[in-house]
Amino acid sequence: GEDIAAIKSAKYAVASGRNKLLQQEQEVLSSVVETYIEMLRWEENYKFSLDRERQAKQYLMGIKLRFTAGQNTKANIARSEAELATAIA
Repeated sequence: GEDIAAIKSAKYAVASGRNKLLQQEQEVLSSVVETYIEMLRWEENYKFSLDRERQAKQYLMGIKLRFTAGQNTKANIARSEAELATAIA
C-alpha cells in the first residue's frame, strides 16, 4: 500500500510540474508575441517619422527656392524650418 501511494504521489507531482511548465511556456510565448507586436508598432512609427522628415526637408527646399525667386518671405522659411524641426524631434 505505501508503495502504491508513493507512486501515485509521484505521478501527481510530475503532472503538477508539467502543468506549471506549460503555464510558464505559455506566459513566455505570450510575452514574446506582445514584444514582437510592440516592436512592429515602433518600426512603423519610425518609418512614418522618417517619411515626415523627408517631406519636410523637400518642402523647405521648395520654400527656399521660391524665396530666391522672390515668391516667398523669410516668415515662410521660418515656418517651414519649424515644421522640419518638429518632424525631426
